[in-house]
Amino acid sequence: MDRGLGLTYELRHDSERAIEYYERALAITEEHGELLYRSYVLCWLATALWRHRDPARANRLLAQALRVSRTAKRPHEHEYVPTNTGVDCRGSRKCRACGRVYSRW
Repeated sequence: MDRGLGLTYELRHDSERAIEYYERALAITEEHGELLYRSYVLCWLATALWRHRDPARANRLLAQALRVSRTAKRPHEHEYVPTNTGVDCRGSRKCRACGRVYSRW
């Protein structure tokens, strides 16, 4: 919800309010130990700060977002090994972390 309000304020060119709501969303993710959405919120907050002419803080937050996203280990975005099912010539990908097979199509 706070992310949505942040985006709404950004679209209205009110970066101060957008930053306020992104910081609220960031606090929620930190409180619950959530990493995936935290990395996204850090990127959104960094973008708003960049627009608000605070590039130094924006760069620090983007670096933090990259560290958090690596920690989150999102198997749906990486760690795939090619598989050949024998039936489907197009192939698919298998996640090394959970073993789930994802179709390319």
